[in-house]
Amino acid sequence: MSFFTTKLRDGLRGLIFRRTKSVNPGKRIGIYYVKPQASPPWESCQLISEEKFHGLTPEEKERQTRQEYETYSGYTSSQALRSNDPYGGMDIEFTFETNAQFNLEKLSFDTDSASKVPPQAPILVDGKISTVGDLICGWVDPGKNGKDPEYVNWFVCSEQFFRAWTLIMYDNHEVFPKIYGRADQMRKRMLSGNRLNTNSYLKWLLGCIHSGVQVTEQEMIQHFYSQRTEYISKFTVHTYTSLALLVRYGELPRENNIPNNADNSYKMKEWSLFPGLLEKLIFNLAHTQVELTTTIPDPFEPPLISRASLSII
Repeated sequence: MSFFTTKLRDGLRGLIFRRTKSVNPGKRIGIYYVKPQASPPWESCQLISEEKFHGLTPEEKERQTRQEYETYSGYTSSQALRSNDPYGGMDIEFTFETNAQFNLEKLSFDTDSASKVPPQAPILVDGKISTVGDLICGWVDPGKNGKDPEYVNWFVCSEQFFRAWTLIMYDNHEVFPKIYGRADQMRKRMLSGNRLNTNSYLKWLLGCIHSGVQVTEQEMIQHFYSQRTEYISKFTVHTYTSLALLVRYGELPRENNIPNNADNSYKMKEWSLFPGLLEKLIFNLAHTQVELTTTIPDPFEPPLISRASLSII
């Protein structure tokens, strides 16, 4: 195991993952209609009225609205999801006041970064769970006598961050064959699909942009889904793939290992990361300077690939 991996595990070990069980929202302060767009930041928001909200279809409400609240609180389920969680059998409380974005470069939480969008509780149909509650991840205080745990910092976590965390923290885990197949298939499956790659809409759109493919506004809407998860998962595609690839196989991002689906979908021709994040993380933990051999474009700047001028038809 490399020194970098050891230090990375030390920085991530304290994160506790749970599923949301219940949410108690306070006063709602805004409903936003979210539309996809073909240039950074890839979406636009418009404040809408209650009347317009109620006129939307259930699918539009789910995929294209964002509801913000003055405050909220809630509890997770009592099930521990990984072996580092010592609070199995106990619900964990979370509140708006302790919500914060996780800073992957510093392996800590940013101040003044709370989201006014609460996590989603399980959706029940005929008394049975049809959609599980959102993942929550963060640092937990055990509370009085260790029997009243509460998140002291937390965020709504993407499934991909959870999978990447597991790949980093465990040499072997029972979920690996279920997600990645045989050991000789793991690397290929890490790079494809949405196992580690985040924001499937952005991945599809960038594949079209990089391939010079025209898309319609309706196609964009069909692929789009407004997300509640962490900042990195909204604005980049390959962050967690690059980290898992480095830890498991010692590979840095290159032009010949760009993650893409194995099918005939349009391919991305550039890595989608925040420039400098991986290099800074490596330097912070291993005190080693690395220089990537491939260019990492700024996700908030229009793609520079000349053949990739996107037309909306």
